[in-house]
Amino acid sequence: QLRSVQAEDRRHMAAIEAQDAAVESAVLSLPRTVLDERVDGGRMEDCVVCLLPFKHGDEVRRLPPCGHQFHVDCKRTAV
Repeated sequence: QLRSVQAEDRRHMAAIEAQDAAVESAVLSLPRTVLDERVDGGRMEDCVVCLLPFKHGDEVRRLPPCGHQFHVDCKRTAV
């Protein structure tokens, strides 16, 4: 019975790892943008992951369709 539980745990962990890989792949496929006051109208928001304010020149990814942004370096936390 212990082997059955261990086998089930391994299957469960493999499914979680596959899901994590799929989410990370989706996040990495989002386009990267550099914030620029000329393009963004000078309006800066906060990163939805680390909650720190953005600065001009920060590299971010934008979530469709809501438009929320996060620092490219925050992707590991987001996943």
